[in-house]
Amino acid sequence: MRVAAATDALSRAETKAAEAENAVSEYIKSQASAFKEDARMATKVDAATAEVDQARHRLQELNEQPTAQNAWDGSANAKALGALTDRDLNEVRKFSKPPHVVRRALELVQAMLAVADGTESLPPSGTGDVQWAELQRMLARDDFIRQMLTLKPAALSARPHLLTEIGERWPSLQEAAAVAAANDARLDAKVAASMAATALDGLRKSLEEAERLLSSAIEAVERRRERDAKWREGQAERDEAARRAAQAEIERDLASRTARPPAAWLHEHHIKEDLSAVAIEFATVSASLPADASNSLAKIASELRSSVTLRLHIAGHVQPDEDARLASQRAMNVGGLLIALGVLPLQLRAKGYGARAPIGPGEKRRLGLKSLRRVTLHALAEVRTRTPCEFGPGELAPLESEAVREMVRAVAALMQLDEHKEVRLSVEGHSDDHGSAAENVRISLARANAVCRQLEGLGVDQARLVPHGFGAAFPIDDNGTEDGRQHNRRVEFLVIPTCFAAAVRSDATAASTGGRGMGEGLSSHLSNRPGVAKVLRLF
Repeated sequence: MRVAAATDALSRAETKAAEAENAVSEYIKSQASAFKEDARMATKVDAATAEVDQARHRLQELNEQPTAQNAWDGSANAKALGALTDRDLNEVRKFSKPPHVVRRALELVQAMLAVADGTESLPPSGTGDVQWAELQRMLARDDFIRQMLTLKPAALSARPHLLTEIGERWPSLQEAAAVAAANDARLDAKVAASMAATALDGLRKSLEEAERLLSSAIEAVERRRERDAKWREGQAERDEAARRAAQAEIERDLASRTARPPAAWLHEHHIKEDLSAVAIEFATVSASLPADASNSLAKIASELRSSVTLRLHIAGHVQPDEDARLASQRAMNVGGLLIALGVLPLQLRAKGYGARAPIGPGEKRRLGLKSLRRVTLHALAEVRTRTPCEFGPGELAPLESEAVREMVRAVAALMQLDEHKEVRLSVEGHSDDHGSAAENVRISLARANAVCRQLEGLGVDQARLVPHGFGAAFPIDDNGTEDGRQHNRRVEFLVIPTCFAAAVRSDATAASTGGRGMGEGLSSHLSNRPGVAKVLRLF
């Protein structure tokens, strides 16, 4: 039994010895691993110490260079830092749990500012809310940006032991800064290249668009020139056809009379019966043509084109509570549409009568009107003469000849016949195109006045004569020849419609008492705006 007990004790002893040997073996292994870790850590410490030494050496170099601060102030980083606003900082402060890189960057800034302020120890580093609150308070300081911009290397290098600690906390600071700078440089280069390419592409497109617009403009100018040339050619042909037609009608009229026709006679024009009741009604306080006016005026224009000697009076009116000037504007707009439809301006006379020519209920019903806001159209009669009333160049009196004197006497005699005692004449003077527009209007009006004085001397009441001067706006012949200019220096006689004679007479009376009559007002109007007469001839 004692042997068995000893054997058991020996077995237990051997087991314990084996466990002890295993424990020793594990301890030896652990000591070896710790030695390796210590060696690795020592290597890291040596590397960090070298980085700190390099940083300290670099700071000493910067302190020895007087322009180091200026270089920082002018760097892109300094400009970017100076561009920060309170709004930018507030965005960072709003983080409840900031990204790790943001926290680490702000901790570094906090540490550097602490060193510059003269502290003997660095602020603690960590991830707690207390440490983040400290960083938020740092960002909220009013002088935070100024402190960053005025941070000097000398203030940092004065405490090398703190710089060593900074190097231990951020061992790869310089390497990361160098990599970031290189990345920024490459990015700036790429951005600059992209912007340059975009600018060049935009310039190329702009040049292409400019070339296209220039080409279109040149084509448009060429088309316009061609249209203008065709229009001038066609207008000359139309004017010549109108002159020949008018002359032929006069000759036919003369041939239908006695072997020796009178020196002057009244010739009446007539418009078709179905067009005699045409009236254009306007909206209140408006001179714009109504939508349904085109159809009626198209029929009028067709008849005027077929009879170039037909003269049409366009009379504009307003209601008593409207501006009287609307009457003239309405008449002008109707005339403008007729000209656009191919009517010669020479065939039209337009005048605004304000509210001075009212009509009764029966006439309103006949014209289909609901108000007095209207334009009415009337065929005009004219006094024709066997001998034209023509003038020499620059002369204000008619050519001296027995035929001309006989013509003037015949017009005066015609006006004094009982059957024509209510007739009132628009005495219209014209000139050739030599001289300025204003001078031609003045001369043409003077010629009309000269003929009026001759008629008054032969017994015609001045109130029955209204002079007008149209300058060279309405030639009846070619101003390129002497004979053509001679024909254009003339005076013609149109009969004022009886229904408007009183209104025209009041205009003439206003002119004689110092006001502006039709002749005076029109001549001033044409001298100030000679181009208007080429659009519409006023009556």
